[in-house]
Amino acid sequence: LGVSCAGVMPVGLDTAIIPMIPGPPAEMRAELKLDPAARYLLFVGRLDPYKRPMALPPLMEQLGAEWHLIVIGQGSLAGELDAAMKPFGGRYPRLPKLPTAVHAYYHACNVFVNLNDREIFGMSLLEAMYAGCPPAARRAPGPELIIEDGVSGVLADSDAALPDAVRRAAADPEMGPAAQRRVNEHFLWGNSAETALAMLEKRGVPAHG
Repeated sequence: LGVSCAGVMPVGLDTAIIPMIPGPPAEMRAELKLDPAARYLLFVGRLDPYKRPMALPPLMEQLGAEWHLIVIGQGSLAGELDAAMKPFGGRYPRLPKLPTAVHAYYHACNVFVNLNDREIFGMSLLEAMYAGCPPAARRAPGPELIIEDGVSGVLADSDAALPDAVRRAAADPEMGPAAQRRVNEHFLWGNSAETALAMLEKRGVPAHG
């Protein structure tokens, strides 16, 4: 429409309220009483239809016995999900509410999964990446903006492609650090402020002073 100062200014991650996690992932697992040898997939979000949590049981079926799933959330599909996950036994703990140690879970898990194929942004996605937990996500506006496919996470075109996306994210030792860098360089509130100032400068408004 010819608006000279238009741009994309994403929501920033507020690092001031995120606790520092000093220990390595193995230490976090010991604290959280997680299996040190297992692979952990993490889902954080409302268990409602738009977040598509019912895609988790078939995903776990495809991933195989080495994978455990931690779900942090509650919602209208909680009971249905719990019932569908019964065959997985102890490989499926669900925490109904965000624990105070939620950021320790991000550090302890191998891969964060985002299933919503209409995700407009994804704050839990940012939190996971900030902790160095690489994401596997369905393609949607938010994940496509945040994730560099194959570098700081893996995007999947369909549910059928998700198991491979999870395995790729877990297998690449560089992906976690790349996810961390991506958030630090582009998705903190300081980055959003710089974008706003740059748009003001384009419009001819002095941004400083």
